[in-house]
Amino acid sequence: MSDTISIGHVPWQREDMIEKLEEFSSLYETRPIKDNARGMLAPHMFFAWFALRALQPRAVIESGVWLGQ
Repeated sequence: MSDTISIGHVPWQREDMIEKLEEFSSLYETRPIKDNARGMLAPHMFFAWFALRALQPRAVIESGVWLGQ
């Protein structure tokens, strides 16, 4: 698998994440479930969103969702 990234190498910088905060914030405001207590909250959602966009994996395996968020 030539496109595998080894553990320990992060393919982005802090500045890359900061640059995407406003875009994520706009998206987060339109989320269908406003109260996601006991589920993923904004910090976790941001990193999942950011990492998936940056890494662009061919597949994502979801192990479960809380309330469909």
